[in-house]
Amino acid sequence: MRVYVDTNVFIDSLENRVNKYNRNIGSFAFNFFLETINCKFELVVSSWTKKELNKYVSNTEVFFELIKSKVFEVDYDSFDVSKALDLSKDNFNDALHVVIAERENVDFIVTRNVKDFEVLSKNIKVVRPEDLL
Repeated sequence: MRVYVDTNVFIDSLENRVNKYNRNIGSFAFNFFLETINCKFELVVSSWTKKELNKYVSNTEVFFELIKSKVFEVDYDSFDVSKALDLSKDNFNDALHVVIAERENVDFIVTRNVKDFEVLSKNIKVVRPEDLL
């Protein structure tokens, strides 16, 4: 199963985040990545995701080293940027993730931000990490 992973899932796992209801969403993200290591998923990670991630978390290379055999890294280009701007100028970051995910023909987009992604993605099911566990 190929899944495109949004930046917030990586941050949840790396920072072991808790949501406003005191629910440990970091553990869901961590378990999702464990399942990836155990060959349940092939992750599609874009250079856009890594660029966003580096704004929030330092030293992500160790994390990617652990899962690298299960990660399919892809780049984005000016055509993707143009399509994302056409899709949503107000939510460009998420729109670019959707454009890349659709281009890569993934089965799911995994994010904590389901509502915003569902508005943008008509062709790919959007889920939280725990929905795939």
